[in-house]
Amino acid sequence: MSPGEKDRGQASSAASSDKDGPDLDDLIIEKGSPRKRRKFGKGIAFVVGVALILLSINAYLSSDLLSRAPRVELTRVQRLSTATAQGALTATGYIVAQRQASVASKGTGRLTSVQVDVGDRVIKGQVLATIEQADVKAKLLQAQARLDVAKAALANARPELREATLHYQRTKALSDQGLVTREELDVAEARLRRSRAAIRSSRSAVNLAQAEIQAVQIEVENTLILAPFDGTVMKKLAEVGEMVAPMAGASNSRGSVAVIADLRVLQVEAEVSEPFLSSVDLDQPVYISLEAVPGHVYHGSVSQIVPTADRTKAAIPVKIRIDDLDERVFPDMSATVTFLKQSSPASPTEVPPDTLGVSPEAIVTRNGQTMVLLVVNNVVSEIPVEIGSPLNGLIPVRGEVIEGDRVVANPPENLTKGSIIQKRE
Repeated sequence: MSPGEKDRGQASSAASSDKDGPDLDDLIIEKGSPRKRRKFGKGIAFVVGVALILLSINAYLSSDLLSRAPRVELTRVQRLSTATAQGALTATGYIVAQRQASVASKGTGRLTSVQVDVGDRVIKGQVLATIEQADVKAKLLQAQARLDVAKAALANARPELREATLHYQRTKALSDQGLVTREELDVAEARLRRSRAAIRSSRSAVNLAQAEIQAVQIEVENTLILAPFDGTVMKKLAEVGEMVAPMAGASNSRGSVAVIADLRVLQVEAEVSEPFLSSVDLDQPVYISLEAVPGHVYHGSVSQIVPTADRTKAAIPVKIRIDDLDERVFPDMSATVTFLKQSSPASPTEVPPDTLGVSPEAIVTRNGQTMVLLVVNNVVSEIPVEIGSPLNGLIPVRGEVIEGDRVVANPPENLTKGSIIQKRE
């Protein structure tokens, strides 16, 4: 091979090499390529799967621990009061109004307006609602027209009576002188009697028409539903367009439009079990606690022991008046009545308003320390407390507890801080 052919072969080989095989420096994998993203996505899926498995294992273990947790009885921390300390007997009941009425319509018809709403204060005679009046007003117009006719007839009869009276007097005078016959005198007397009868008939017609007007006016008044006394609207039982009727005579009609109560004369109706009735006397002082007014005690006294008994409950109804009634008390509120001992002093021992108490079964002593076992989210905590003398079945406590906290009653020895419990149903 000649030197020229050798050089051309080397050049051709170099060109072929440049064409078929690029330099390794050009082989660069760019950042964020599909291959790298696939690897990153697989890593995230793996981490999420492991997390879900761990959460499932934790939930299973938690439910298993809760199912094997001991069942205990819980009681609540309560606020003590003077009533609790001095009470001889406690009963529950409800606030009721001594004067309450379901206001109904005396007439039958469709409501055209309802002028009150729940909570409105009303006075005696105030219009609460109205019934359609077109028919009764038409009857009133007819009665007034009949009255006008009767008055007109009476007005026509009066001149006739005057003329008949004068004619009779003249005829009677002439008859006494013998100037007219007896027959003419009888005719004049008969005319006078007819005139007097016409006057009586006309007056009766006038009275009848006036009575009809009064009756129709009462019907018109019956279309107005009025408040029977001063009070507050407690319930609204009908709306515009509904039919109302006395005693709800029809299945599609309302019997009452509203319920009104006099909130100035509220009382408590409680039930006392028969074995404890001997502890209740008339005018016995009581303390009244309402769940709706926590921390406040109302004063009252026994106003009536109802002379009847409920066989099913073996209880006697007792009514209690409230001496210091205020605007926070409403009908149907639940109330707790504490009957004070008659031998209690006039000024009972006061209990600080922030004093808390628990059932004696919740107090435990461990390692020489008095404590209660507080339960939060089914987990037990040991809370040291200071205790006082028992007051009507409760132990006053002082410590890191608040009113409404749940504590374990009669806790077992193996129930300690961190234990998981179940509430006994």
